[in-house]
Amino acid sequence: MTKIFLANYEEIPENGIKKIDFGGRPSIIIKYKGRIFAYIDVCTHLGGPLNLDNDVLRCEWHDSTFDVITGKAKSGPAPKDSKLIRLPVIIEEGKIYYVYEE
Repeated sequence: MTKIFLANYEEIPENGIKKIDFGGRPSIIIKYKGRIFAYIDVCTHLGGPLNLDNDVLRCEWHDSTFDVITGKAKSGPAPKDSKLIRLPVIIEEGKIYYVYEE
């Protein structure tokens, strides 16, 4: 398993996000109810950026919403069967890493 450092756990506010650049792609790390999730920061409708709005991720452009945990579209103009691109992450010693198998 290969790990790429993304952020320190403490940098992410509780029920908040941190926007990062991941390999040239805008991405977000979310701390939601004590858990960490990471997604490419692109709405499935027209590619707008996302923000955490209570219990959903909301597109800044056209208000599509997505489930924080699954990334599935919930409402708005995003295709109903679409999902955000999730980045698999782990937390080790207070650091958040993207992980993948080579």
